[in-house]
Amino acid sequence: MLSSNGRHFLDLGQGTRIVIVGGWSPGPLGHLEQVLLAERCRDVVKPKNMNLWMPPFPGIWCCNPYVVLVSFVLGATIYLSITADVSAVLRLSIVVLALGWGRLLAALVVRTSIESSIRIISREGLAKDIDHNKVFFIGFSWGGAIVAEMNARGMIGGLNQPFALLIAPTTSLVAKVALQKDVPTRIKELVLSPSSPPPPPPNNNNTSKITVVHGEYDVAFCPNQERWNHIPGVDLQTLPDNHVFLRSSTLRALKDIMRHQLQMIHVA
Repeated sequence: MLSSNGRHFLDLGQGTRIVIVGGWSPGPLGHLEQVLLAERCRDVVKPKNMNLWMPPFPGIWCCNPYVVLVSFVLGATIYLSITADVSAVLRLSIVVLALGWGRLLAALVVRTSIESSIRIISREGLAKDIDHNKVFFIGFSWGGAIVAEMNARGMIGGLNQPFALLIAPTTSLVAKVALQKDVPTRIKELVLSPSSPPPPPPNNNNTSKITVVHGEYDVAFCPNQERWNHIPGVDLQTLPDNHVFLRSSTLRALKDIMRHQLQMIHVA
């Protein structure tokens, strides 16, 4: 589509919904939204429309019955071990057991956060009564980890939701705390499984549809970045920045990456 001054716009029309899923920090998402506005993308679900449950322990967890129950058991156990007339060995055993329960509680909190976030994203972004034929997911940090989790479960990634941009997805950190296998490992196992359909033959439009962008210096929030390598349909790119991606050079690179994926959607 051409404007009056001759500029070409990627007018995706009403057939494409763009779902943006953020984390605790907006990171580069505000800058990417400006690109979407400039490209006249009409159907955009923004992070402010989604109240995702994200660890660590927001106030809403006080109403979680599992958290209340386990916290009560932990507190009572530790209190009894301190006040009761028991041996030092038994007291130490009780404390170790309580710490183990606490570790399981942390995993439970993260897993419940994942399930809650998936329900919200599915309701807002994949609603059946909305007139869209394709969905493009943009996920940052926790949001990127959730979109990746949905892909690993086969909830997205089909003909109608083939495109995703995952910026600094905290998949490895989330998997470690949740006591589960890392998402890129699960996606690789799913794609390379003998029961999976063979990949389509290459052509000009069939490039990687999931782009994962990590910061070179983001080892605290996104360790094990190399696990995204060698997964069919996934393109891993590393930029010289930290977790929030606010350097001008990396913001320009992110905008170019997103424009490329928008072009892929436009010609698909």
